[in-house]
Order: sequence, then C-alpha cells, then structure tokens
Amino acid sequence: MGRGNWLPPEHEVSHAAWIDPDRIYCDEDEEDDDSRRFRFLDAKKRVLACLTDSFITLDKRRWLRNDECVWAENDLAMLVAHEDDYSRLHVALVPKVSEDRDFPTRGLAIRHVNQIADGFLVRLHEAFGEIYLRAGPWTSALYQPKKKEAAA
Repeated sequence: MGRGNWLPPEHEVSHAAWIDPDRIYCDEDEEDDDSRRFRFLDAKKRVLACLTDSFITLDKRRWLRNDECVWAENDLAMLVAHEDDYSRLHVALVPKVSEDRDFPTRGLAIRHVNQIADGFLVRLHEAFGEIYLRAGPWTSALYQPKKKEAAA
C-alpha cells in the first residue's frame, strides 16, 4: 500500500506528485532548522526548473489555504506546493479555472495542463530520482516514466 496523497481542495487537479523527504533532507535528527530550510529551498528550485518556460515564478508567496502555496503560474495553470506532516513535498499542476463551469477558458486550461504534465513528471523524476503519484483515493505508487519506443 502506498502512502497518503494530497490534492489541493476545490481544484481540478490533473497531475499531482509527492517527493520523499529522503530525497530532500539528510538525517532529520542531525539537521538544524537553517539547513532544513536551505535543502527545502534547493528542492523548490529543482521543482521549478522542471516547468516549461511559459511559467513565471512568483516573487511573493500566494497562499490558497493555510498550507498550500502557489510557486509558479502562467495564464492557464499554476504549480501548487504543500509540505505535509511527514515532510513529504507535494506538488500539483492545477488548471486555472473558475468555480463557474461555463468559464470561457476552462477547457483550454485543463487541456494545457494535460499536455505539459507528462514532460513535467519526467523532468521531476530525473531531478529527484523517485517521485510518487496517486494510485487510488488513499494510495500512491512509485512513478515509472513511459519508455520511449525505439524507432524502426
């Protein structure tokens, strides 16, 4: 059984992943707050480097709720991050849509996120070595990038 999932509430999330704390932090018992913060900021830079050039990193923090922060966005999508109680870093590509189902760019935003998600997940996997995706409502599984087919 995988470990828990996090999804930003009230958003249509197409692609969410989490990164094990062992991929970010050293032995937590030996690290002080400053070194943990440095490692977290380094992980944030590596995640942001996985986005396409159309995304702009936000200079100021923008919180969706208490513990959900928008790290980057473009006109149609945003990257939302959350660190849970187990120090797992969760990231989600979220289409920018209104609560209104008739929002004019709703379909375009959802399609945009679906198109860029595979590349984002591959780059995220390359940056951290292991990432986990939602496998079911309460479970997750190790991400396995799709193998490229050999050209004939």
